[in-house]
Amino acid sequence: MSPSSADSIALDGSSSDLSRQFYYRAKANDSVAQVRLNSVPDTVLSRLDDLKLDWSKLPGLAQLALLWDSGFAINSKYDAVQTWTLGDHDMATLALTLDEYEAAGCLPKNCTEPDDTIMYESRYCNGAQMNNAAKCVVQDFDDGGSYHAAMWGIGGNSESAPTLRMVKHEWDQAGNSYEIMVLHTVTSDNEPGWDGCPTSNMNGGYGSLVFPCRTTANITAENKEQMKDVTGSPWVSEWLVADYKDTARADSSGFNKLLLVPIILGALVILSLIGLVFYCKKKRQQRSLTEYEESSTGETPYVANPPLKSFDQRDTIARPTLAVSEDMTTATYSGDDQTIQFPAGYGGEFVSGGLNTTLKVLLTSEYLVGTRIPLEHLIFENALSKGASGEVWICGYAGQKVAAKRLLQTKQSKAEDVHEFALEIELNAHLEHPNIGAFVGVAWSSLNTLTMVIEYFPLGDLQRYLKRNADLLSWARDKIHMAVGSDGKKTKPFHILQEVMAGTLRPSFSQDCPPRIRRIGVLCCQHDPARRPSAAQLVEMLQGN
Repeated sequence: MSPSSADSIALDGSSSDLSRQFYYRAKANDSVAQVRLNSVPDTVLSRLDDLKLDWSKLPGLAQLALLWDSGFAINSKYDAVQTWTLGDHDMATLALTLDEYEAAGCLPKNCTEPDDTIMYESRYCNGAQMNNAAKCVVQDFDDGGSYHAAMWGIGGNSESAPTLRMVKHEWDQAGNSYEIMVLHTVTSDNEPGWDGCPTSNMNGGYGSLVFPCRTTANITAENKEQMKDVTGSPWVSEWLVADYKDTARADSSGFNKLLLVPIILGALVILSLIGLVFYCKKKRQQRSLTEYEESSTGETPYVANPPLKSFDQRDTIARPTLAVSEDMTTATYSGDDQTIQFPAGYGGEFVSGGLNTTLKVLLTSEYLVGTRIPLEHLIFENALSKGASGEVWICGYAGQKVAAKRLLQTKQSKAEDVHEFALEIELNAHLEHPNIGAFVGVAWSSLNTLTMVIEYFPLGDLQRYLKRNADLLSWARDKIHMAVGSDGKKTKPFHILQEVMAGTLRPSFSQDCPPRIRRIGVLCCQHDPARRPSAAQLVEMLQGN
């Protein structure tokens, strides 16, 4: 059993400063293989970052010293297992001397080493005695097997580098089950079984330093209070920087130049794809504009105007109008009086922006394909209602009455109003339900004359019917008002929830609300969940796509 010297720590149990033993062996030009670990602990990597050193470039002895000094050992599955010290102890004072071992009530076995010194190892010591003598706690783990060797020992070869082999010892004794974590400083093939002495081919006939720790699966409240995290020793950091700052320096750039080739190639591919997307988009815009110009100049396959007086021949200023509720005609078109003119030829930014976007809706929407009606086939007969921006007419079409909704013809329409109207038309074309007016088609000769044609109900909507025929109801008229709330108090939250679920309560939008936000709100409030936009679609709409 070697005493402490200038090139070795004491192996009599008075020291567990294994980091210093690794240091001594490194200075003696000894070497071991680099440490095999499934993953390097974050605390170790953080410490290396501060030192600007790279774990993979450190030699094995330096890696082992850093691990132990940071509070880690290694189990049989190559996992780094954390160690905590108890009380005033640190990583250099966790071993047990012979006196401390015997003070716990344990009996040792002794053997003679090649240099005629005496080594000791545990012989008779139960789990409770080992736990009471332990000065550390180790994170519990599944070792996947049993190990029958001494759980304490002192002695060893001062000229060899220790290991950091943490083993979980489990056994039953006198009706009790015990679990002890034990740090072994030699490999399993260099260590004798329990109650045996090392042979000449086991660590050269020398013993080894072995000491117990508690497992986190079996600690007392007092142990928890005494547990301390290991912070590391300054001298270890100074040694690593002094000896390995050149050979194990971390790459400051953190970048492998060999990765430049795939990165550059990837960037070129992405740029090519982006260029292709913009080219295709521009071609579609040009094609949409060409189709629109052809439809506006009369070069269309539609039949000639019928002999009946058509929409274009009527005096738009002298048309009779009826008052209409706000929700019927103006909710989509509310806004200020400022208008945006449609420039002749539809050139410049307007073509690439609002006009082209509106045309894209009308010409490419899957719900509007095959629904266009020649505007001259609509016979505008009389106005039903008029709002701030739109009006509804009764029209004749294909021998039947239909309702036609369009923007006011008495003023220039704003581009955003036209686009909003196009989106409303697309939405109506998408809706199909026996209790909703059927979508008939869409007509236009220019965007100013954009018209939505829907099914006409001569008796009006349900609300107006009930209002006109209140005397036919089986309940008194005032019951409708009583149902709103009790004693004039505001509606309770669960009442509001019921109305929202039934689709009878919808949010309103002010005139200052941006059209895009208003449109998103309308779509999100659809009563049928299938008609609401998905999360991905909502993100695109919010991003303005």
